[in-house]
Amino acid sequence: MMDSPAPVLLDVRLEEDYLAAHLPQAKNNCVYEVSFSERMSDLASTKDVVCVYGADSDSHEARMAAEKLLRAGYPEVLELRAGLDGWRSAGLEVKSEGAAKSDHPAPLDGWREIDLEESKVE
Repeated sequence: MMDSPAPVLLDVRLEEDYLAAHLPQAKNNCVYEVSFSERMSDLASTKDVVCVYGADSDSHEARMAAEKLLRAGYPEVLELRAGLDGWRSAGLEVKSEGAAKSDHPAPLDGWREIDLEESKVE
């Protein structure tokens, strides 16, 4: 691979997860979204080598993305099987673009008094 161009590095996790942490130079395209295949033309040509990764070795997003890309005509698709967790475990650099904005506040941590007469759990 040293003589050929670097592969297109593709993080196939949710955008929120990508924003929180991803490999340097990685582009994001969530494999679970319907428009995954359509967005690929903006990220890589079918002549590019593509390397996909997910959260860790137990997650299925990278395998699913590799299968979709091979069916779409990408001739060489690599999978970083250890995913982001493996990359971190090796002590390699991880980029962050901050947590994605959420409409829901973070849950409070700790114990809270609840008035059972006035409360309803759904």
